[in-house]
Amino acid sequence: MLLMNRQIWSAKNATATVTLQSIDSELAHSISLILTVATTAFSGNLDFQGKEHTGDTYTNLVYQEIDVDGGTRAANDDQLSYTVATNRKRYLIPIAPEFVQLVMTRSAGTISAWVRGSGVPIILPMSLRLVSTGDQQITSLSSATNLTVPAGSRRAVVQILTQGVYYTEDSVTPSSTNGLEADAGDTLEYLDADYSGLLGNLEFIEKVASAKLNIAYYD
Repeated sequence: MLLMNRQIWSAKNATATVTLQSIDSELAHSISLILTVATTAFSGNLDFQGKEHTGDTYTNLVYQEIDVDGGTRAANDDQLSYTVATNRKRYLIPIAPEFVQLVMTRSAGTISAWVRGSGVPIILPMSLRLVSTGDQQITSLSSATNLTVPAGSRRAVVQILTQGVYYTEDSVTPSSTNGLEADAGDTLEYLDADYSGLLGNLEFIEKVASAKLNIAYYD
């Protein structure tokens, strides 16, 4: 399985079109894509578009919204429209064509987006259909900090913002000489198993001052 993570926009405040996948991109061999979209007082539209070859015309792709209560929302290819929206959601494109682009028009606010690619089609069985159990933002990481995991959480997505971090998964204090590191814009996904025992052991500390974390928890 090929997994690639890439930041598309960070607090983007202007209309833009960006190529996510093409024959010469790092996502060239990805079949499935997961897009994380975070908005802050954002008004505008967003389209996931694709085409099979260079002579084709871009059309809207079929996608599924993952972060909904009670399971995965039915697939559709509707344009995403926002009116002064502040939220974070993830969308699955189960079978992506050769060329993929993200088209955004904006009238207010900012938008951030990330894409993750897989070399095999991603299928969400019932056991992995996620229901949110809460969100958290950590803005102070000057000392090693654990997550505050809501009751019933088994999975999580952690976004690193502003500056990079060191982190551990075994309750041992992270540092430049202990644990793993992640850069600003990276996303850590604990989704493919029951991580209820691990989430409480995660610890983070900033590499440089002002690092932040956004965390989404799921059952």
